Amino acid sequence: MRTNQVDLDQETLRALASNNRLCILKLLKLKSMNLTHLFTMLGLPKSSTHKDLAILLESGLISKIATHRKWRYYQLTEKGNQLFSDESRLIIVSNDISGSCINLALDSDASRSGSIDAPHSDNECSK
Repeated sequence: MRTNQVDLDQETLRALASNNRLCILKLLKLKSMNLTHLFTMLGLPKSSTHKDLAILLESGLISKIATHRKWRYYQLTEKGNQLFSDESRLIIVSNDISGSCINLALDSDASRSGSIDAPHSDNECSK
């Protein structure tokens, strides 16, 4: 059984606290996209989507893809992929309030007790 550690700091927790940002992460799980693709698919204003992308970039869940084109594409980072992997389960192993950080273990063993599904929102992402 392979277990990876992911530290969720304040920026990451903030990024995961929005349904719109969770939808962006779900879309980027499917493929790399640019701002126009994302705000069109989500039906959100361009400015709101841009702000959400900035928060996701700051959290380290997504990154920009360097291209020679005018458009900037975004993709999930390794951290983002680990959080939203189909096989992964999130298990809280400690809560360090003084450091504003929650450590999570990603475990592919679904039979382990106390595991919960990775955070997601089904209501607005299924467009």
